Amino acid sequence: MAWNEFRGQDRAVSILKRYIDLDRVQGSFIFSGLKGIGKFSIAKEFAKSASCLNSRGNSCGTCSNCLQIEKESHPDVYIIRPEDKSGEITIDQIRDLQKFLNLSAQNCETKFFIIDDADTMNIEAANAFLKSLEEPPMDSVIILATSRSDILIPTIRSRCREIKFKNDIRNMFAGPIQLSDHNARRILALSQAGLGDVSRYADLENYPDIRLFFRRDILTEESDIPLHQQRVLLKSRIKILIFYLRDFICFELNVKGLAVLINPDTARNILGLDIKDLIEKIEKLEYLYSALDSNVSPNLIYKILFKIYKEAEAKIEALN
Repeated sequence: MAWNEFRGQDRAVSILKRYIDLDRVQGSFIFSGLKGIGKFSIAKEFAKSASCLNSRGNSCGTCSNCLQIEKESHPDVYIIRPEDKSGEITIDQIRDLQKFLNLSAQNCETKFFIIDDADTMNIEAANAFLKSLEEPPMDSVIILATSRSDILIPTIRSRCREIKFKNDIRNMFAGPIQLSDHNARRILALSQAGLGDVSRYADLENYPDIRLFFRRDILTEESDIPLHQQRVLLKSRIKILIFYLRDFICFELNVKGLAVLINPDTARNILGLDIKDLIEKIEKLEYLYSALDSNVSPNLIYKILFKIYKEAEAKIEALN
């Protein structure tokens, strides 16, 4: 990809191009913004544009450096992602990065280290990585791409320059797609809940119905997947149910413009819900979300989650 292909990220692109123009391509960065907004792709483009053999500042896409970086096979560009098994970035991965960090660049003036989903570093990995940030080599750029910069440990954040990516999801879609304010908020909510990148919701007709997230057979369908993935999926469903219940609070308080999942036109007859009860349910859900970080059984969490959903749905249907 070239710089002009990143829609809606003019500010971030301008900052990075200026670093190249001023020959200041070094140091540590945090690329923060919505999942799927383009942070990782822009990190690769930064590496290509700084290393291109034909055009400094704008990648040609055809030289050996550009092609190898795009294919993630360049010897001077090291990329880390969460492990499939654990869903985390581990201390062993960081130790491998540190070995590479101490090597001299082979084909470029600058080495690039790109850590995707950097917020998934476990505490051992984060503490080990901190040592790499204390005195990074002058010929290196370290980039942490994350949708949750707030959960990176403060000592890591303080040693990096944060570049925030614009979260206007209308800029994610090319072509004639027109999004209403409500649908834009809906896409944003679904993505922030961990239900995939923004781009997967381009087809508005394929929006999932809230009820699909709480069918009884979901628990059976997910019982064979690794435990950490069960926890991730349950967290997504808890977030969605919190959004769902908050929408009804908005309707009760006559602030429908803040609803994210439910179109106000479909809920115009649902009035009379107990706001205190909804808030109590949300508080329970937030507790369940936190409990998933401990050793509580996902099976137990799901049963409680499903019970809260059914109680809320029964009261909503009674008013319909």
